[in-house]
Amino acid sequence: MHSAQCFKTKKRILAAAVLTALSAAAVGPARADVQVYDWTGTFTMINPANVTLVNTDVAGNPTKGNQTEVTGTFTYRTGSDDLVNGGGGSGDIAIDAFNFFGGGPAVAHDATFIAIGDGHGFNGDSSGISNGPGDLLKGDLLFDWNGTNNIVVEIIWNAGGFLTSDMGLAGGVGSSVVAGAGAIAPDYESRCVDITFGVCTIALDDPAAGATEWINPADGTLVPDASAFGLTTDVSGGPILLATVDGNPFAQESVDPDGPGNPIPPVNRHIDGLSGIAMDNGPFPGFGANFDVRTMMLTAFTDTTPPVVTLSPNSISINQGDAFDPLAPPGVTITVVDVVDGTLDVATDCSITNGVLTGAAGNYTVTYNCSDLSANANADNGSEGVLNVQVVAAGAPIITLSGNASVTQECGVAYTDAGASCTDALLNPITAPADFFLDTSALNVSTLGVQSVTWSCTDTGGGGTTTVDRVVTVVDTSAPVISLNGAASVAIEEGSVYTDAGATATDGCDVGLPALTVVNTVDTSVPSTYLVTYSVSDASGNPATASRTVEVQPSAPAIVLQGNQTVNLNVGDTFDPNNPGAVCSDAQDATAPVVSVASNVDVTQPGTYEAVYSCTDTDGNTASVTRNVIVQGAGFFSAVDSNFTMLTPTGDFQNGANDIVATWDGTFNTSVSDSNFNMTLATATPTPYEGSVWTAHNIRVFGPGSYQFDVDCTPAQIQAGITDCPVTDLDKPEGRVLTLDVGPNQLGAHILFDWSTTSNIDVVNLWNIDGAFTSPSGFLGVTGRIFNLVSIDANGNNFSGVPMVDGPFIGFHANFNLDFNPPIQPAAGVRAPILGAIQNGATRRAVLVTDGIVTVSTDIGTTFDWSATDDALDGGATVTTSSLSFDPASVAPGFYSVGVTIDSGLSSEATGSLILEVVASVPSVGLDDSDNDGIPDSVDDSGPANSLLVDAGDATLGSIISSPGTSLSVGNNAYIAGIFGGSIPSTDLPSDSGVEESCIGGCFDFQVSGVSPGGSVMVVLPLSEPLPGGSVYRKYNQSAGTWVDFGVGAGNAIASAGKIAGGLCPDESSASYDDTLGLVAGDECIRLTIVDGGANDMDSAANPANGIVYDPGGAGVPATPVFASPSTSLGSASGCTVVTAPIDPRQRGDWWLLAMLLGLLGFHAHMRRSRH
Repeated sequence: MHSAQCFKTKKRILAAAVLTALSAAAVGPARADVQVYDWTGTFTMINPANVTLVNTDVAGNPTKGNQTEVTGTFTYRTGSDDLVNGGGGSGDIAIDAFNFFGGGPAVAHDATFIAIGDGHGFNGDSSGISNGPGDLLKGDLLFDWNGTNNIVVEIIWNAGGFLTSDMGLAGGVGSSVVAGAGAIAPDYESRCVDITFGVCTIALDDPAAGATEWINPADGTLVPDASAFGLTTDVSGGPILLATVDGNPFAQESVDPDGPGNPIPPVNRHIDGLSGIAMDNGPFPGFGANFDVRTMMLTAFTDTTPPVVTLSPNSISINQGDAFDPLAPPGVTITVVDVVDGTLDVATDCSITNGVLTGAAGNYTVTYNCSDLSANANADNGSEGVLNVQVVAAGAPIITLSGNASVTQECGVAYTDAGASCTDALLNPITAPADFFLDTSALNVSTLGVQSVTWSCTDTGGGGTTTVDRVVTVVDTSAPVISLNGAASVAIEEGSVYTDAGATATDGCDVGLPALTVVNTVDTSVPSTYLVTYSVSDASGNPATASRTVEVQPSAPAIVLQGNQTVNLNVGDTFDPNNPGAVCSDAQDATAPVVSVASNVDVTQPGTYEAVYSCTDTDGNTASVTRNVIVQGAGFFSAVDSNFTMLTPTGDFQNGANDIVATWDGTFNTSVSDSNFNMTLATATPTPYEGSVWTAHNIRVFGPGSYQFDVDCTPAQIQAGITDCPVTDLDKPEGRVLTLDVGPNQLGAHILFDWSTTSNIDVVNLWNIDGAFTSPSGFLGVTGRIFNLVSIDANGNNFSGVPMVDGPFIGFHANFNLDFNPPIQPAAGVRAPILGAIQNGATRRAVLVTDGIVTVSTDIGTTFDWSATDDALDGGATVTTSSLSFDPASVAPGFYSVGVTIDSGLSSEATGSLILEVVASVPSVGLDDSDNDGIPDSVDDSGPANSLLVDAGDATLGSIISSPGTSLSVGNNAYIAGIFGGSIPSTDLPSDSGVEESCIGGCFDFQVSGVSPGGSVMVVLPLSEPLPGGSVYRKYNQSAGTWVDFGVGAGNAIASAGKIAGGLCPDESSASYDDTLGLVAGDECIRLTIVDGGANDMDSAANPANGIVYDPGGAGVPATPVFASPSTSLGSASGCTVVTAPIDPRQRGDWWLLAMLLGLLGFHAHMRRSRH
């Protein structure tokens, strides 16, 4: 056994050698010392949530219940089989079986480790510069546990504490290892892991004391030990020799075993921050297994490393005839050093072969073969010391080689000589290329073996010529280079056919490489991660491998919509997302996955909604598809199958799509600072534009006016009303704006557009109502197609659209051409505003004197004039704001009218009004009227907006129903009369002299809003008694103070029907109503079809087409029956019922009785005359 001093010497040299050898080039076959240690430590399992698990098999565990004490052996071979150039160490680790989680013993086998330097190989670029030796070891272990064999565990150890220690060698076999300066604690001990005791431990890097400090969770202060928390055991153990660290960052890197150009591909892992490397097989996927070595004792040591001979310099020249001693060559220092035995004696420990003949000029060598005390000779690994001696004749030139006289040269790599110098006998330099040169003609770097190059020097003064050879041994130590065809990592779907792209191999020396050996483990029927590995060795036995990662991903199910992708509804329609629904299928599942649907569709409110259908297969893969649902109502417009066209800066068609969908709520912005984002635009398919799908957002529609948009404003700044935004990108110019001038009967829009990686591209469009899109080179659509909103030239350059000034399409013109439903009307067809009153946060039609300010607002408008309001409310002042406020305490209780005239934004005016009641006390039915229909919430029903109770006091009377998408409210006469419903006593209306009996089955007073301006609406009226024969429907014209017949024609119609089950009237679309028959005796339901702005619309004397229909009236029997010829059409101005079809025989019965009666009277008179 060697002395203690020898072991100390080894300790000093080995510690340096291990850390430096990682980046040094090895010469000759690798040799290694073998050290064997017994070790103790802990095993810790950490789950994917970064929480340590308590091993239930270890009761009363002294190391905080989360760690299991383990033991084993550690065999370390220095400087061999590493993954980074030049050594660093490798070996085996044995772990004694230990019980784990009630599943029996965990048995480790085939456990090896290898040095990986700093885990990064080289710098990650083409420089080939190493990041340094590092102190990381990579462990690979297999475990058998609880019936599962070969569970793969990978570990990255920070071995700084071991590699910088004395490794137990100072004390010899049986001595303990003392942690060196690089000792650290494992990663998890710097986290809050001790959940058992509810405290957070931190193991500080203090190799001197191994201290552990605790954080007080209450105030975050440090306390010296665990006793403050009632725990006295040492939970950390301080710095350790091998500490498990987060291995995932290192596993992600490409470690380079042979220098730049031949990396090992990264494995498919994620950097998750957990200690250990997440397992991906066995019963613990995603868990990290941590083995931390805390004590080590040397049990065996084998010295297999030969001494190193150093000659400085290794080439000299002597004169012919001079004396020469190989133990003391002139000017040469000889040292022989062994990592264990220290400095050896050249005279006693070396065998010297001296080939120098001092009497004859020439080139000679002296070889020094030295052995240490363990008989390791440097000749064993081909590293003998060689001294080159040149014996020169007197007066001949002297050549001195730079570097070694014998060198190795990599095959296929251009040879570069280390150089030489030459002097004459008087030591004058000889440098002329013709006299001093290198001859490489005998060297072929493509041929393996011993060759030479020759330096030649001639003294032209008569000294002759001297030559010196440098021995060049051409070797092949470089592995072939394998290049993958295609990507290094691919993903395919389960059940598909995988065809590998292959690889190619090249070698700088061996031009006849054998075919690649391919190991392909891909099983496309089982989702997992596989490797396709390629390997080859050249003629010199240098191996090369490369791998492709193939991830077989579980196949997703396929889901297909049934029916249309976009569904258009009116407010009040029904929507069943499952009729039609969607169908799901999966290639791997025998049973089709179940389809579920999530729908946010609200048919009571206009808007754009989605029904999302999804299904999940047995592997947990989900697929989904979306149906767009557009609910249309008053003031709400939607467009489908519309057009997007992009024109180049020269006006040429560039690209586009015809699947545009859009919505607009009918409101307008009137200032650039407005942030009413009131339109949506999208591509329904979606259709990519130039390879990328675009999205439009933060869209504002503007009415007539002039606007300038700063394109540097972000969505947040626009939302905040900011209009002047500083440039944040210094590469962009200041003051980039888009100008938009909107004229009468035009609309404008400012749109933000995202495409590819560019966000918030500014686009403006100017639209005419109802026109054809024009373009010099056409567009993606039908030539001459008329759009409801058509994009036009807005800047006078004769090209539709406005040139963009930011983003990737500067100078291009983006045009949206939209077909809305219902169509947007020009100025003459703008609807009237709907007014609502708010007091104390609630919508009311009756306001309380003592309940605070009342604010009346309108739902549309760009300019406002409230002069139609009773002066008592506004004091006669001119109010032009968007709302009117008054204090009810300042007026007497009673009824008041609030009226406003608005500009719609399309350069037209419309007037709306509202009757309010000011009350001194809260009535028994309350005040709040959340749906603003004139019926207080306490007595109102929960029906849709197009349903209105006839009388809230008598539910048996039923409800008035109007067309879906419209809204019903109590008429002004009924409201003033105190009727909470759509009926009114005949005594509250002026008497109708045109009929013998009025209000048969009830008189009605209602208002319909939400009608398309100029369009028609159907209204169904339930009667309390059947219609008599010859009935007509009479309407009260409040403006004229007269009664008139309901006029038929020009879109107006009247029909009746009997009630159905439950005493209800058929809905307005029922076939039970026949407009050709008019009113039929015995029926109890009347359907009126009223044209907005027509003769039957009584909302004002002017009777405009304003989207509101007002209709007080009821059925009556005229004093004189009127028969209409089938070919006769009568206007309503005559006061007669207009009938355009033959009278039903059911209606003629009464008249036949009257005719018979008259006939009998005539016959009786004739008889009397005949008697006289």
